[in-house]
Amino acid sequence: MRLADPFVLIGQAKHFRDQKVVFGGRVFQAGPDDVATISAGGNDYINAKASPTTTVPSIIEAMRIIQQRNITKFLVLDLPPLGEIPAKFGGAEQTILNTKSAQHNRALTAAVRTFSAQTGARVEIVPLSGVFAAVKNDIDTNGGARFGFKIGRPGPGTKGNCLEDGLRGAACPRTYVFYDGEHPTTAMHNLIGRAAVARLIGSAAIAGATVSRVVALNQSSLQLNRLVAARITAASDGGAMSGLYVNGARGFAAEGGLGFVATPQRTAGLNVFRYVAGAAPGLEGIDETFLTQSDLGRGEYVSGFGADTQLTDHLFLGAMTITALRDDPSPWAQRTNKSHASAVYGLWSEAGNRFGLKLEQGRANQDLARYTGLEEAPTAFADAHTDYVTLRFDAARDAQMGNFTLGGRGAISATRLNQAAYQETADYDFLARAAPARSDSGAAMYFGVSASRDAALGQFWRASFNLEGGVLAASSDRVGFSALLDAPLMRGSDQNLRFFAPDEKLATEGALMRARFGLAGRSGFALDAQVDRLFDNRGGATAGTLRAMHRF
Repeated sequence: MRLADPFVLIGQAKHFRDQKVVFGGRVFQAGPDDVATISAGGNDYINAKASPTTTVPSIIEAMRIIQQRNITKFLVLDLPPLGEIPAKFGGAEQTILNTKSAQHNRALTAAVRTFSAQTGARVEIVPLSGVFAAVKNDIDTNGGARFGFKIGRPGPGTKGNCLEDGLRGAACPRTYVFYDGEHPTTAMHNLIGRAAVARLIGSAAIAGATVSRVVALNQSSLQLNRLVAARITAASDGGAMSGLYVNGARGFAAEGGLGFVATPQRTAGLNVFRYVAGAAPGLEGIDETFLTQSDLGRGEYVSGFGADTQLTDHLFLGAMTITALRDDPSPWAQRTNKSHASAVYGLWSEAGNRFGLKLEQGRANQDLARYTGLEEAPTAFADAHTDYVTLRFDAARDAQMGNFTLGGRGAISATRLNQAAYQETADYDFLARAAPARSDSGAAMYFGVSASRDAALGQFWRASFNLEGGVLAASSDRVGFSALLDAPLMRGSDQNLRFFAPDEKLATEGALMRARFGLAGRSGFALDAQVDRLFDNRGGATAGTLRAMHRF
C-alpha cells in the first residue's frame, strides 16, 4: 500500500473502524480472535522517495485507529530489500532502496515494541525480509529445490518477472517470484501467507513453552512445599508424619494408581524420607489425602528425599529436594521438562513462641521440538530454563486465655523468578523464534489471628479445633503471595499457582480463612483435617487437607 495515495492507509483504517455493515448485510463485530493484517510502505520508498520517519508513524497510527474497533492482535509485514525487485535491480537506486528497507524494518520493530507496551496489543511482525532472503538463497544454492522458485531477478534470457517475459495471467509459472517488476506472483504470495501463519504459530509456541516450564516448576515446588509444611506441622505438634498419599479428583482406579509416598526412617537421629510419585500402580503408604486434583499425568514422575531432626528441645532443622520429569506434548510441540526444587528449613519453639525460616530454590530445564507450520522447514528446536529462589520467615505467638488459646501469626517472603532467554534454531531465521530474558522480584506478607480449643474425649482421645483468619498482600503481580500459601491451596486455583503464564497477573491482595480439626490418641496416632479458603481479586480458591501422623 502506498501511504502517499489519496486513499491513504490512515483513511482506510478509519473506514474499517467506522463501517457498520459488511457483505450480506451482516453487522460487523470484531471478536477476541480477530487479527488485523497490515502491509504498507513499499510503494512509498519505490515511487514517492519517502522516509521511515514518516512511513512508520503512519503505520502505528493506523494500528491505533483499528484498535478502536476492539481488535488487539496485529500481523504487520516488514519490507524485503526493495533494491532487489526486478524494477530496481542493477539500477542506480538499488543500494539506496536496500538501505531504506533496512532502516524501515529497524524503525518498525522499535515502534511496534513501544505500541505494544503502551496499548497491550499483541503485534507479530512477519519478516518478509527473511522470507525473500530464504527464497533467494534457495535459488542461488539449491536451484529452488526447497521452495520451488527458480527466477527471482533479471538474468540471462529473463527480465526476472512473468509480465516482461511475456507470461501473462495463468501462463505465469509458479517458478517465478515476481509477476511484474514490483509485485510477487500468486505462488510467492502463498508462501508469504504461510510464513505469516507460521509466525502466529511460533508466537503461541513461545508462550506455550514458558507456561510449560512454569507448570513443571510448580509441580516440583508444590510437592516440596506440601512436604515441608507437613513436616513442620508434625514438628509443631510433637510428632512425625508417617506417610503421604495423594488421590486427585480423577480417581485412583481410573489413573491406575496415582500416589505419593513418604516413608520416614530413623537413621542416626535423623528422620530420613524418600518420595515417589507417578501414574503407576503399587504405591502404598496411604496416610495423607489432599482433596484437590493432582496435576500428575500418565508417564509423569516425581521423586526426592529429605531428612530432618529435633536438634535440641527448641530447634528443629531439615532439608529436602524434589525432582520431577514432565512430558508435555501438544498438537504443535513436544516439550520435555526436568525440574527440581530444594529447601532447607528450621523451626524454633519456646514458651508459646515459634519462629520458622525456609530457603527454597528451584529450576526447570526444557527441551522443545515444535512444528513450524511451514512444510518446507517443518521443525524448530529450543532449550530454555526457568529458575527461582524464595526466602520465607514465619513468627507465631500463642497465649492461654481461659479454655482458649489465642494466637497471632505473621509471615514475610521474598522471591526472585528468572526466565532465561528463549532462542530457537530452525532451517531459516524467519521461522526461529526468540524471547529476551526476564527477571521478576517481589515480596509478600501475611498477618493473622487464631483461636483454638482442646478437649478430652474420654480416657484415650483428645480433640482440638482451631480457627484462623488473616490478610495477604504482595508487592508484585508477577510473583504474587503464593509463597505464603500452603501447597493444597495453591493447587486449588490456577491464578494462585506459584508462578504462571508470561503475561498473567497474579493476585496481590487477599484474605485467608482456615479451620482445622485434630484428633489425637494416647497410642501416638493423630488425625488432622484442615480447610482453607482464600479470597482475592482473582477469584480465590478453596482447599482441604486430611493428614495422619504418629509419634516416633
